[in-house]
Amino acid sequence: MNNNYPRFQVTSGFQAVSEADWFYAQPEIAVDRGDIYVGFAALSVAQSGKAYLQMKTNGGDIYLLSYGVVTDSVRTTEKIIEAPSLTDGTLPLTSIYNTNRQSTDTPGFDIYTNPTSVTGGTVIDEVEQYEAKKSLGVAGESGNIRLKFKKETDYVLELTNGDNNTQNYFVQFYMLEL
Repeated sequence: MNNNYPRFQVTSGFQAVSEADWFYAQPEIAVDRGDIYVGFAALSVAQSGKAYLQMKTNGGDIYLLSYGVVTDSVRTTEKIIEAPSLTDGTLPLTSIYNTNRQSTDTPGFDIYTNPTSVTGGTVIDEVEQYEAKKSLGVAGESGNIRLKFKKETDYVLELTNGDNNTQNYFVQFYMLEL
């Protein structure tokens, strides 16, 4: 065995990190605990119109690992908005799955496909896409957690269709819950 390299994670004070704590620091290990969820949504957005996905966080720590959007629209704006004023959606997104297929855990957040009267809030992430977007990113493609959400807060993914025609959008997202 090579003793030149530490066998365990160490703190800044050169103490060993408990193996149990690795689960909270390493998303790829969290998959085994059943904490990563994948969700899918198919939306139709009118020309120059907007569509929304609303997320209500509950008591846990929720992280966005990644999300991707596929569309034929020639111009799309994607915004993640924190704490907007809105009328809550009533149609829950049912296609959210635990990536640990042996676990029966369910997410500690709710996603709705039909919020209305969305105004204000703070834009915390924005992507502008020109030309048709044909492929999705992969989970954790950047190697880092993309966003940590506040507890007990509403968030909205706003999709704006800049095309002259109604377009279909497919959204896929990966969420980590601790």
